[in-house]
Amino acid sequence: MAHDHGRAVDRRGGSRFDAEHPEGAHKRNLYSTVKRMLAEHAFRPGEPVIASELAVRLGVSHIPVREVLTRLAVEGRLEHKLHKGFWMRPHSVKELRDKYKLTYLLLAHSIEFDVGAFTMDGLEKPIDFEYDAQGVMSNTNHDLINTLCRFIEQLFERIVSVGDNMEFDRIIRQFNDFTRPFRLMDLSDKEGLEVISMNILGLIGRLQKHDADGAVVILKQMLDSKLDRLPMLVDKAVALSLSLQAV
Repeated sequence: MAHDHGRAVDRRGGSRFDAEHPEGAHKRNLYSTVKRMLAEHAFRPGEPVIASELAVRLGVSHIPVREVLTRLAVEGRLEHKLHKGFWMRPHSVKELRDKYKLTYLLLAHSIEFDVGAFTMDGLEKPIDFEYDAQGVMSNTNHDLINTLCRFIEQLFERIVSVGDNMEFDRIIRQFNDFTRPFRLMDLSDKEGLEVISMNILGLIGRLQKHDADGAVVILKQMLDSKLDRLPMLVDKAVALSLSLQAV
């Protein structure tokens, strides 16, 4: 727990003040709501995000909405130009590639730093998925997709934690948030799900055996597979956003 001007602040940027005052909790909920809207393609790539209109849509004052949009712009989720407003960032394959490459380096470094400190305590692997004869998921599997997505993110955070580097922790959390929509799309695709599941199981096996070299090899396989699929995932995200806006 860090301290800032006399206030206790946790590593995720929250504070005891936030936890003890309704206004702090309201702002956190508003932030989570708007962030989820961005992740669920409520706005087209390049579309303006107008604070006053969003405030009406959410039934709140425009001032806290603008504060949330400013925070999201600082985090890189929106574009912001002074006196001109906010825009939904266009999806960039290059930007995503750079983020995945950086995350691979952080994960590999953490594993090589102290793979012996890795433990699965508190992490529960999701159950297997099932498809019908046409290879289509049952509706219940969509809940499992979200569960698997969260598990993968928690696994990455657990791996980085063995490196005992707070900056790495922050970067991996931001990476998980930023790439979640693409991860969910990849997991919703049968081929993507099969590849990801196989690699995750292999990675866990190597980590539990404290085999750093083997774990890093699988990480590289995961990176190469994701980089190959990113253009398709970005195109899919754009198409999904356009289809939702047309409804």
